[in-house]
Amino acid sequence: MDMLSGGTGAKRYTVDDAKDVSKVIEEIVLSQSIPEESFSLGSTPPGNTIIHSYTITAPTPIPGVYVNAVLKQWN
Repeated sequence: MDMLSGGTGAKRYTVDDAKDVSKVIEEIVLSQSIPEESFSLGSTPPGNTIIHSYTITAPTPIPGVYVNAVLKQWN
């Protein structure tokens, strides 16, 4: 595992106890940065259609920090 993680530039975690798994997952999630800029997923809505838009505020792993997910639906 050391050779594999070292060769890929990854970090190796030692998990001796089942309780360590959740601690390691929390450490991994909290180490990720949350992008400041917005980005889009999916296809661009076609022209001349009615678009329904929904904004969902979702929590991030960082306490007190939220992101807005904007969902668009069209027929």
